[in-house]
Amino acid sequence: MNRLHILTLALLIAPLCQAQQTEPEAWLRLDVVVFKRSLAAPVSYDDAWAFQALDLTGVVDIADPVALTAASVYAYDDGHSLLSAHARQLDGHGSYQVMVVRAFLFPPRQREHAPRFRLHDGQALTLNEAPRPDYSNYAWLARDAQNYDIGAPPVYLDRLDGVISAYRERYLHISVDLNLVEPLAGIPARYDAYDERPQFARTDVQSYRLTASRRVKTETIHYFDHPRFGMLAQLTWIPVAELPPELSAHTDSPQP
Repeated sequence: MNRLHILTLALLIAPLCQAQQTEPEAWLRLDVVVFKRSLAAPVSYDDAWAFQALDLTGVVDIADPVALTAASVYAYDDGHSLLSAHARQLDGHGSYQVMVVRAFLFPPRQREHAPRFRLHDGQALTLNEAPRPDYSNYAWLARDAQNYDIGAPPVYLDRLDGVISAYRERYLHISVDLNLVEPLAGIPARYDAYDERPQFARTDVQSYRLTASRRVKTETIHYFDHPRFGMLAQLTWIPVAELPPELSAHTDSPQP
């Protein structure tokens, strides 16, 4: 067989091979476990950073059912994660503290159209430019509040806060940008009548950032590592025929 025939045969077979590699009509399920290492674990100061606000523009909050529905995202109830057994093992180890266990279901999309989930642990904090006065003392507030220079507006976030997304290009990818905020040793939180969240000055906390983007395989647990905390993530294809009934209205139109 001459080279021309070989080339012609290759061109004919290539579309067939590509069709066989195309995933069946299905949605993606993303299971995530985020955990913190024990305080006894050594952490280099090179791994701690001054706090920097996260870009949460356009993210889908995992705690907002309306936002999840609008983005055609189904959130599994707590306890229904495929990684629940791993989370229990981590919690029972003694050296780790599980912070988030979540699972989502969504149509596969390219990166620019994929939903970006705000992944957070619900432990709310307020970070101020500088230590705030004790606003619980109303006599002090009435006398001196106008003389207090607040500076930059406060930042409202959770102890663990960030963004995760899964998308399909030529291969599947998971991108994550998580931030863990912890007060410095011996720094107590402040509270006042105007903000029930624990308050800290930005200079009184350490911030640990986990940023990664990785090509992944389905039905495989992937570990995203950081000296202070880590994340387990797994993607699974779920055939449309097996989707929860609540998603029937979202399966009739093609996804980008």
